[in-house]
Amino acid sequence: MRTTTAALAAALLTLPFVPLPASGAAVSGPPMGWSSRSLGCSVSEASVRQAADALAPLAPAGYRHVIIDDCWLAAQRTGGALAPDATRFPSGVKALADYLHGKGLKLGLSLSAGTK
Repeated sequence: MRTTTAALAAALLTLPFVPLPASGAAVSGPPMGWSSRSLGCSVSEASVRQAADALAPLAPAGYRHVIIDDCWLAAQRTGGALAPDATRFPSGVKALADYLHGKGLKLGLSLSAGTK
């Protein structure tokens, strides 16, 4: 037990000497932005575009992430692959991502394993 404690203490004492990544590689802050979580299953392409339009002026301040949380998926997969709900996202996720990227924003998709 004493040997384990001594080894742990020695490891912790050397921690301040571990080199950190270069300042350019470090994260400049926490991921900030907008999430559709409060919209639940009423999320749509139009609501995401509207949020992106409002968020874009804040991108220089670090608000860059737009997260679509659940309910963006179609009930059935297309050829075994996940697919967006064509009713709520008629242009598709690629077109929406291109729109967000054009505004200097990043798109994130969230989903759960669910039961289907």
